[in-house]
Amino acid sequence: RLVAEEKRITGVTLPVYLTTVGDNAFYGCEKLTNVTFSAVRDYRTNAKTALTVGTRAFAATALETVVFPAGTVTKLGTGSFAACPKLREIFVYGEVRCTAKGPFAQSGDGGEIVVHLSPAYAADEAFVANLTADMSTSRVKIDTEPLGKAEITGTTVAGSAVTVRFKVAFDSPGGEV
Repeated sequence: RLVAEEKRITGVTLPVYLTTVGDNAFYGCEKLTNVTFSAVRDYRTNAKTALTVGTRAFAATALETVVFPAGTVTKLGTGSFAACPKLREIFVYGEVRCTAKGPFAQSGDGGEIVVHLSPAYAADEAFVANLTADMSTSRVKIDTEPLGKAEITGTTVAGSAVTVRFKVAFDSPGGEV
């Protein structure tokens, strides 16, 4: 609880080698509106690894949007993002595992929450039920439209090497890559 209930924090970028956000880590940081997740790596091997978000880690904050980026596996504990009244959108680009029910419990404060999922996740009824359990709104919209598009802008062949240039545009926070 190093920063829990700290009133001045407005944004957090989680470093690439952070594998666990502890229980209650940012609980009650009432001005926290933005958290940026990174594709997590093990500091010893640099291999991709999972990020565990502990119980009530971001609960009772002012988060409006939560984005789980591609290339990540995120494990959500009980109430990880609970009681976030301004929460309106959840984007799931990476793999998200709900290790407990209600990671977003009592969030949304009655307004609509849009959960952007791939069709495979949307078809998993147990996953959707756990992800949306106990939200404080009955207006949860599951959006399975493509989360973005990729466009090849050029290729170059030099000897045995092929370079492909492309542009990816996301219809969400994060813009173009």
